[in-house]
Amino acid sequence: MKNILKKLVREPLLHFVLLGILIFIGYNLFSRKNSEPGNIVITKGEIASLKAGYVRTWQREPNDEQLEGLIRDRVKQDVFTREAVAMGLDKDDIIIQRRLQQKMEFILNDNLDDIKQTDSLLTDFLTKHADKFQVDPRFTFKQVFLDPDKRGSSIEKDAVRILAVLNQRDTGFQRSGDYTMLTSESFNERETEITNQFGEEFTQQLKKLRIGKWEGPVKSTYGLHLVKISERTQGGTPVLDNVRESVTREWENELRKDANEKFYQELLKNYNVIVEDHRH
Repeated sequence: MKNILKKLVREPLLHFVLLGILIFIGYNLFSRKNSEPGNIVITKGEIASLKAGYVRTWQREPNDEQLEGLIRDRVKQDVFTREAVAMGLDKDDIIIQRRLQQKMEFILNDNLDDIKQTDSLLTDFLTKHADKFQVDPRFTFKQVFLDPDKRGSSIEKDAVRILAVLNQRDTGFQRSGDYTMLTSESFNERETEITNQFGEEFTQQLKKLRIGKWEGPVKSTYGLHLVKISERTQGGTPVLDNVRESVTREWENELRKDANEKFYQELLKNYNVIVEDHRH
């Protein structure tokens, strides 16, 4: 007991784990009281839940007869469930076991709502898991394609000539090169998407080009290109405000995962696990 109290002081999350256990025990005692043979209690809360379910399905309140029918169905369900449990039909049923596991986890997760997120917590989480939120560099650029199969040995000279013309005036630049299925203009395109389309060598050269001027030739897996970059955004770990929603979601998921594991480990102390030898 002393060890548990020491952990409770040192680790706030353990407080919610233990609280979840206490709630589960209290709920279990309450359920036993109401699950004695011949004692089926349909509470006001259950009736309200039955009404709400009816409204969601039919978009209107049930009348008295319909509500009585819902209650009869609920009693029938309870009777059959108790008899099935008494006969041991719930044993070794993986679907039932998984559902009960989920309900146990729900008990704990309800308590986690009391742990409020703060910018400090989220920023710390973002720093520790920066690899999950890395942002690709992005590029906005135009490109003119020069086909090596069409131009042959003159392709380098053609590139120099066309480049000079483009830097004087690039209106109608699409007509300056050769036909290609590649896009002539890319807007705020991620590095990975550019690499998928043009190849790694092309992408690496984009990082070295000046902004606002036609440059090249730049090699790709298809041939040569003349490129004008109008905007280039550096990648890396974003600031919290730019990824707050995704960071919050991942933080909450990890919080639940850690709490569930601690909850499980505390409950596991009550059991002696024996795994029979299955290797022969």
